[in-house]
Amino acid sequence: MPGSVNRWSIRHLPAPHTIDFLIAMGFCVIAAYVSGVRPSSSVLFLPCVLILQFLLVSWVSLLLSCVFVLARDIEHIYQVFLRALLFLTPVFYTRSFLGDGLAHYLVVLNPLAHMIDLSRSILLDGALPSGERLLGLLLVNGLLVAIAFRLFKSFEPRLAEYV
Repeated sequence: MPGSVNRWSIRHLPAPHTIDFLIAMGFCVIAAYVSGVRPSSSVLFLPCVLILQFLLVSWVSLLLSCVFVLARDIEHIYQVFLRALLFLTPVFYTRSFLGDGLAHYLVVLNPLAHMIDLSRSILLDGALPSGERLLGLLLVNGLLVAIAFRLFKSFEPRLAEYV
């Protein structure tokens, strides 16, 4: 229609990372199907894991936002920590692979390990997550979000001075 303004713009598109995620997820679904992995009804619990992951990312982000502004050099230490975390998170191995040594206890303390275990059991094993485990992770992550938010709010007046 002449004279009408096209209200569609780049702002209405999802974030580029979301598009990358969806493309990668499509390839993962195809690879899983070719490998013989068939979805079960337990996949319906995957949004619960995504909510837990959102809470985990929220409290970590709130804490790191305070730390990064006050101590900018911590970013380099954090990068090294992330590399170590990659190996301490059972993505390419199961927790039982570690045995009962120190590495096992480090993985138990790793919050990402619980998310990976839940996702693996839902997607690959077709197992339903226990309500106790979901509730426990929800309570712990919810508490940590509340603590991190309170800390962020207490630092907020001083954060503007450091930016």
